[in-house]
Order: sequence, then C-alpha cells, then structure tokens
Amino acid sequence: MWQVLRSGDNLPGWPPGRALEYLVLRAFQLMVMAHIATEGLIEQAMMKRLVRDHPVLRRRKIRVVEAGNPASRGRTIMILHHEPVAAIMDTKTIHPRAIAELRYHVEWILGGGGAREEWESILVTPEVTVLLFQDEQVLRSLLPTPPSFEQRIVARYEPTRVLSELFTQAGKPFPKALIQRLSRTRLAPLWKLPVLQPLERFLLGSFQAQHAGDSA
Repeated sequence: MWQVLRSGDNLPGWPPGRALEYLVLRAFQLMVMAHIATEGLIEQAMMKRLVRDHPVLRRRKIRVVEAGNPASRGRTIMILHHEPVAAIMDTKTIHPRAIAELRYHVEWILGGGGAREEWESILVTPEVTVLLFQDEQVLRSLLPTPPSFEQRIVARYEPTRVLSELFTQAGKPFPKALIQRLSRTRLAPLWKLPVLQPLERFLLGSFQAQHAGDSA
C-alpha cells in the first residue's frame, strides 16, 4: 500500500487521501501503549493470555508487568510515560469493609499519577487466580488432575493454595508448570466474567480516547 502511495497513485476502490489516512491511523495504533500491572507471575501470565485471546485487544500494544505493588507501579508508569494503566490485584479478604478500605487506598495511589480516565483498578476477591475456577473448560485445560469437591470449596477462598496442591500432587513444579499451561490455554471465556468487564471497557476506551485526542 505504501509503495503505491509513494508513486503518487491511488489504490483501486479507495477515495483520494483515504489510504494515507488509514496508514497514519494504523501507525498511531501501533505506537499507543496501555499497561496492565499485576501482583505476581501467575497473574501476569493470565493477563498476557487474556489479551492475546481478545479479538480486538490482541491487535493493540498492551504491556503486562509484574510488580509487588501494582498501584505504585501504575502511578510510576503514568508519571514517567503518560500512558494508561490498569492495576489488577487480590483483595486477600472477603470482608466488605476491608475491601472498601483497600479500594480507597489503591485509587488514592493511582490518582496521584494521572486523571481518572487514565487508570483503572480491578480488585478480585479473594485472589486473581480464582478466575481460573470460573470456567470448567478452562479449568480442565489447565489442571494436571481434576480438583476434589473439597478442593473446589477451598478454592473459593484460597485458589492459589489449591492450584499449588494439585500441581504438587501431580509431580509438577509450581508455579512454573501452571504458567506454561497458561501460555497454551485459551482464556477467552473469562472475558465474560463481570469482574473483568471493567478492564475490557477501560482498555478499549483508552485506545479510542487517545485516537480521538490525536485527531482533534
């Protein structure tokens, strides 16, 4: 396409100037970056695979970073790079008051890095890994052995512990074996979970907002 435009010709079926406009927009899409900050390597692998399995986000430039404190890392990214960030974190509790206090703290940290539309906080109760137990097909693909009824109950509160038990019982190194399986397992069904829908809206909206701002 670029070679045709350089020669001064128009592409067949394209109105004059439209092809160049398309190339400029496409180049901008490749330059724009958003970030997802996670607490650990398992969560990082989950987010990478989720982005890869999304029909639109997989074509966007999204960097998934692992950090001990995703909110602080997100604030730093916004201050230094002026790029949108989503921080996804465990609540590590099921108590509403403690979760509310955590949300306030996380949003206060992120708010110090940029305007509200530049960041999103996703708190998963009690741990991000609980999402892997929300779809049977995903779970069967990931686990070396099926969980018992008791393990399914415990996984509602300590999902990472149950994952560790299952891989250890099967003689598989944890978390290395789980991370390897995550890279090969389709996680697209998890996008339908309510807790991930704000993340999807934020990432899609951040690219649209930057494109609109560039056009203006």
